[in-house]
Amino acid sequence: MSKRRWGAKTDRLDCVKLADYAAKGMLRPIAVPTEEQEAQRSLERRRHDLADDLCRVKQLKVFGRGERERGTLFSKRVPLSHLLSSLILPA
Repeated sequence: MSKRRWGAKTDRLDCVKLADYAAKGMLRPIAVPTEEQEAQRSLERRRHDLADDLCRVKQLKVFGRGERERGTLFSKRVPLSHLLSSLILPA
């Protein structure tokens, strides 16, 4: 929809449109997450961010040096703490 066709967006127009959708059964209910669900989502987002950061560190270590030495970075000989020590975490 272009604004020229429908005019300016107003609360009144939104109300009419929502009433029309409700009358046609086109609206679906939503669930507001509980505090526990929000905490879980936050934890999952943080874990995902840390995994991305770890991947980025690994790539910097590999590609930052030029040529990768075989079996050094991704083998079990390099402890995870070594990789995490160069990880910059937000405050």
